[in-house]
Amino acid sequence: LKNNIIGKPVELTGPRTLTFTWIASPFKPLPKGWRMIAATDNGTFFQPHRAVRVNPKTDKKYHEVAWGNCNWINPESDDPEEWAALWAEQKKQADASVRGRRPFDLYGSRTGVVWQHMSFQLMGYGPKSIEKDVHTYFGDEWAGETWNETYTDYAMYLLDRAFGEGGVVSTYWDLAFPILFGSPLSGLAYQLPDGRWQPGYNSLNCRRFFQRLWAVQDKHGLNPGSVGHHSTQAYLFPTLPWIDAVLDGERDWNLDVTDMDWIDYYPKERMRAMSVPHNWGVGICWMSNFSTADPAKRVAAKTLHAEYVWMHDSWINPYLAPGPTRMPQSILDWGLNGENVAYHPYWRNPYVACPDEDILVSLWRIGEDRVLVGVFNYNRKQAKDAVLKVDLDALNLVPQLPWQEFIGVRTLYKREGDPGAGLDYYKRTLTLKNLRPHTGRFIGIGKY
Repeated sequence: LKNNIIGKPVELTGPRTLTFTWIASPFKPLPKGWRMIAATDNGTFFQPHRAVRVNPKTDKKYHEVAWGNCNWINPESDDPEEWAALWAEQKKQADASVRGRRPFDLYGSRTGVVWQHMSFQLMGYGPKSIEKDVHTYFGDEWAGETWNETYTDYAMYLLDRAFGEGGVVSTYWDLAFPILFGSPLSGLAYQLPDGRWQPGYNSLNCRRFFQRLWAVQDKHGLNPGSVGHHSTQAYLFPTLPWIDAVLDGERDWNLDVTDMDWIDYYPKERMRAMSVPHNWGVGICWMSNFSTADPAKRVAAKTLHAEYVWMHDSWINPYLAPGPTRMPQSILDWGLNGENVAYHPYWRNPYVACPDEDILVSLWRIGEDRVLVGVFNYNRKQAKDAVLKVDLDALNLVPQLPWQEFIGVRTLYKREGDPGAGLDYYKRTLTLKNLRPHTGRFIGIGKY
């Protein structure tokens, strides 16, 4: 392993401090059933936790939505003596909500505009509690979210109570990217020989923060599926071993003034390098914000977005409403969220080949006797007829017992009006007709 720290000749007149890490990836194994739980969304920057209660001393709300986002971990009261009772009342509602949703929606039971979920900014937008005097006392040691030891100690004290006393089961952390700190009191800056102060990033402090958050969650039996963060195009890699999901893709444009879609802004090269859950051991879910006067355009744009990220093994995306936000039921029934599933992305798929470079083909082996084939037309203008060569022998999909074993093909997902797929067993080809630009179809092949 060779790292070139100095790129060109330079005169060093004194010592320099370099801080960096090596982290093997993927950072951790993905948990059982992760394709239906490894996502994150905000939901509660305000209600029900904040901008709700009135301060009896002033007869005004503790916080107003118009003032901007609020990051208090504690209940909405400036009297810490009241927090236990407020958390207890909150926990009754949170526990009831979790019980009501869990039997049919594990992810939904932990998120939404609900008492059991809390949203924060990791960086900025105010202190993490209402106790102004405490934050003033520590000053630059905490200011701007340094996440040094004392600040993390304080946050863990509050989060431990929120989980245990308040019924919170998940948190979302927005603005998860590293920040430079120049104040000597931050503990992140150091002095240069000429007297100037060299700013330092808080990346490793953030890593320790999420390590400790994971430990507190574990104390309350909440792992996995309890924490995620968001930063578009800027994953905070040192934290990912202690994160369940990353939210990416916050782009907004007007569909009425451009024919470009989400895929044009997130080409396959970028997706391959950065945005596959297996690269890091965390789920990756997606945002997309579209402006249009035509609701049908928004649905169409969100739908092609979903079909594209499915090709990268991302199946639960709350922000793709009103398009598909969850794995289609037919694909779920085919067994994709079960155990013993192996993903083979379109750039490294040894089982299916297509001579047309615009046709992307990902494949999931599900157990020993079935596969899911995802086929996507990457051409943004031209519909395609895709003829795929499928290695049925290597996939163990060749029936061995005449008249007792058979092979079948099912079109598990397609657009309304599109034709189904056809399998020529003897030629070992799978054919999909009229695959529209920037659309995908998902085909099941299995023995029975």
